[in-house]
Amino acid sequence: MNGYLKRGLAFLMTMLLFLGTAPMDRADAAKKTVKLSCSSAVLETGKNKRITVKNTTGKKIKKVRWKVTKGAKYLSLSSKKGQSIKVKAKKTGNATVTAKITLKNKKTYTKKLKVRVVKAVSASNLKMSASKVSLQKGKTQTVAITNKTGQKISSVKWNVTGGKGVVSVSGTKKKGTIKAVKAGSAQISTKIKLESGTVTRTIRVTVTEEQKKNDTGESAEKTETETPVAAENREDDLPLGTTKELLHYTMKMSADGKKLLDDTGNGNDATLVDVGVQSPGL
Repeated sequence: MNGYLKRGLAFLMTMLLFLGTAPMDRADAAKKTVKLSCSSAVLETGKNKRITVKNTTGKKIKKVRWKVTKGAKYLSLSSKKGQSIKVKAKKTGNATVTAKITLKNKKTYTKKLKVRVVKAVSASNLKMSASKVSLQKGKTQTVAITNKTGQKISSVKWNVTGGKGVVSVSGTKKKGTIKAVKAGSAQISTKIKLESGTVTRTIRVTVTEEQKKNDTGESAEKTETETPVAAENREDDLPLGTTKELLHYTMKMSADGKKLLDDTGNGNDATLVDVGVQSPGL
């Protein structure tokens, strides 16, 4: 009986030790490996990126062989330095870079880097709907982002970087809303994170005081429309040759300003000096 008990306890202890160390062994195995600094990348044409071999095996690397195994016309390899190499994007397309790593214990690893080359980001393919905004105090305006880069926008940060307190801003990955708080000048910086990196666009804002309204609700600065003055039917103001009876009609100036018309539409040649009134157009 005691023998069975001892064997059972021994088996139980062995199982506990195995269960306790197995996760640690698996974690250590996961750490002890060879990999590249990244497995995928998005590069703009003309840009480059350095790729490095990461070795956590504890064994020294004997050599690394780099090769573009797919899409060689889209990128090139240069500036090999130790266990790293520079990848340069030439034109838009997809390519694969393969690294064959050999350790001194003769164990080899093959790692791949997938590269997507996109057109370079410029002011024309990534822009704001407005780079300059003028607002009255209390008003708001929405500014949209136009993205024609062929890349996805992962995040956008809207910040007031100049003239704080003049405006406030909030937004999404597609648009931002600017609110005028007080008169002054301000600058808004928009940091747009693309697959190839982060790009900043700026918006300059000018805020003016709100225009005061008069009793009719119109702007106080608005000028009144002048009303044409009708000619008075005085005998001494009329041109020579006008009959006495014409004085009984209301006189008005013709559209071209050259004739005085009665109610029947008939008129006599006259000058502004003769009539003594000023044409609205002068």
